[in-house]
Amino acid sequence: MPRRKVKETNTFSDFRDFWRHYLDQHQHPINQNLHIVGTLCGSVCLFIAIMVSIKWLLAAIFLGYGFAWLGHFLFEKNKPLTIRYPVWSILADHLLVAQKVLRASTFDRLSSSPQTRPKQFSKPR
Repeated sequence: MPRRKVKETNTFSDFRDFWRHYLDQHQHPINQNLHIVGTLCGSVCLFIAIMVSIKWLLAAIFLGYGFAWLGHFLFEKNKPLTIRYPVWSILADHLLVAQKVLRASTFDRLSSSPQTRPKQFSKPR
């Protein structure tokens, strides 16, 4: 499926628009898996930072963003929107993890119509 071109100046009116763009920018399975690993590692390190030592905060940032950015630069060949949309990016990463763990398109109502949805996020026929 050809990717939609999104200008750098594009802004999103709500999270639904951002989620559609997120799915479009995360089609490569290795990129998705790197995001899942990074999100889970970053979340665990953040929890440890809160409970044990603030020193773990650096590990949370490094692991969380490191895996995700590797996926974007090496496999998707696109730029992450993390800097411009940090909260929505983290929320979308966690939604991706939940979607993969549940092995269901639980979040279809946030996605685009079935005709434009990426193949791996489509409902089985």
